[in-house]
Amino acid sequence: MVEAFLLLLMAHLFTDFFFNSRIGGRGLKGELTHGLIHGVVNILLLLLITPRIDLLLVFGLGLGAVHVLIDVFHRYYLKPRGLQYSSFMVDQWLHLFSIYLTAYILGNITDLYPAIEINKKVLLRFVLILATIFPASVFIKLLVDDFFKGRKKFVDEGRRAFTGALIGNYERLFILFLIYMEFYLLVGLMMIAKGLFFMKDDVQDREVLTFGTTVSYFIGVAGGMGILHADDLLVTINNAFIHFGVAVLSFIMVLVFLLLVHLYENRREEA
Repeated sequence: MVEAFLLLLMAHLFTDFFFNSRIGGRGLKGELTHGLIHGVVNILLLLLITPRIDLLLVFGLGLGAVHVLIDVFHRYYLKPRGLQYSSFMVDQWLHLFSIYLTAYILGNITDLYPAIEINKKVLLRFVLILATIFPASVFIKLLVDDFFKGRKKFVDEGRRAFTGALIGNYERLFILFLIYMEFYLLVGLMMIAKGLFFMKDDVQDREVLTFGTTVSYFIGVAGGMGILHADDLLVTINNAFIHFGVAVLSFIMVLVFLLLVHLYENRREEA
């Protein structure tokens, strides 16, 4: 089950972020195309753990269909209400929940026989690295856009914002390496050095840069700690499948909390 969960999560990260595949645009055609490509990638990765074509089609394409439903809910219900970062959090949590349920059901229907030896620790670390790059950039951009709406001179400078996001990706990768090597002091020195560099910018730019960098470093450190303690994280994931009821309840509680945050942000925006 853990292998299926990590492989499906990898498929989600690739299709939803690195190779966002809405070939037909942002309408219904684009959503369906995106879901189909997502389903095909699911099937290709699940081939590593089961040869049964019937299960691959049902669960791979089925998860792709659920992905489309979640995206439609996000686009047409969540995004018009409240801030974008909270709608993004609800959307991604729903995707994570659907991936967990799919992996659990798949693992209970049939015994999974990996075609090749899969090192779960390496797979988990790779997933964490993926999550720390582009998904984190999207989340940080949404946070900055939401909290600095009235002062978007810096945010609206497309080339500079893109450069900042690219630098942030490399910074988080470097932080992952430093945390893995347990060079914690260097992480602090990096943040201090970047803070001194920001002193040359005007106040508006400085606030945006400091906010974005702080969130970026926090994500980088969290990802690095996950990579460093991959064994413990794997035990936690495995326990989530063993104690299914507790895991589902936890997912639902977090989902309710995120929805409440989103609705609160919506009411605050209206006020």
